[in-house]
Amino acid sequence: MSTKKITEGAIMIAIYAVMLLIFLYLPILGVLFTFALPIPFMYFTAKHGWKDGLVFFVGAVIISFIIGNIYTLPATFMMGLTGVVYGIGLHNKMGLFNTYILATLTFVMNTVIFYFISAILLDVNYFQELIQGIEQSINEVIATFETFQQDLSTSVKQQLQEFPSIIVTILPYLLIMSSGIFVLITQLISFPILKKLGISLPNAKPFRELSLPKKFVWYFLLIMILSMFVPMEKGSFIQNAIVNLLYIIQTLFTIQGITFLFYFAHQKKMHKAIPAVVAIIFVFNPVFIILLNILGIIDVGFDLRKRIKGQK
Repeated sequence: MSTKKITEGAIMIAIYAVMLLIFLYLPILGVLFTFALPIPFMYFTAKHGWKDGLVFFVGAVIISFIIGNIYTLPATFMMGLTGVVYGIGLHNKMGLFNTYILATLTFVMNTVIFYFISAILLDVNYFQELIQGIEQSINEVIATFETFQQDLSTSVKQQLQEFPSIIVTILPYLLIMSSGIFVLITQLISFPILKKLGISLPNAKPFRELSLPKKFVWYFLLIMILSMFVPMEKGSFIQNAIVNLLYIIQTLFTIQGITFLFYFAHQKKMHKAIPAVVAIIFVFNPVFIILLNILGIIDVGFDLRKRIKGQK
């Protein structure tokens, strides 16, 4: 490394150290800074490449250990490696979508590794504790209703008691979606900062123009056929895999439906607030969200956007 590069790296590590201290000791600000922790890694790797990015990462790990001992290392590993991978994507001009997917998968991998390390070495099972907490909360809710002599119906009780097992089943889906949301928020925060620092960023399509490839309709049909005709035992690996794949692809088609609403509003010269309000109403209504999902499938399968554009 040149002297200039080393100096720049030292400054960025110092900035990361300050951010890490805020994350550790200021709870309210710490939540906001969680999404900003990958930014120094993104910047340095995007500017200098993966080799220098890894050297920067090692330096940040050492500083992290000095600041907070072993307890800060998980955060640095998760945020640091995610930032380095995102920076590699920017440096090599892989495109916004590919870079986003790689960073999301890295965050998922880091979370899984951290979970197994904590379970094996520290004998701490965060997921089991979460499920136990949910079960305890459900029991308290049922007990509260019984205290006020308001008996819940058998079906409602059964649904509440089955909720923890549902969480266990769809854990991979929840992990992937939460990781994707985290990387997306980090991306939204980091891009204006990186742009001001002179990093070349890929051109992003407007939200209304985002669309799934047509082959996703075939993926959806294949998963639906498997779920209907492949014999599956409750709790088996095959059942869990199909359920999670179904949740993931349905979520993608729901997002497709939302982007179609924005595309339709743009073509009809409507105010941007209209599709936003409609999307919020649809997402938070269990009946309407199914319609949004179907709209997304039809949009991909039958090129609704081309038909609307052709009517202009």
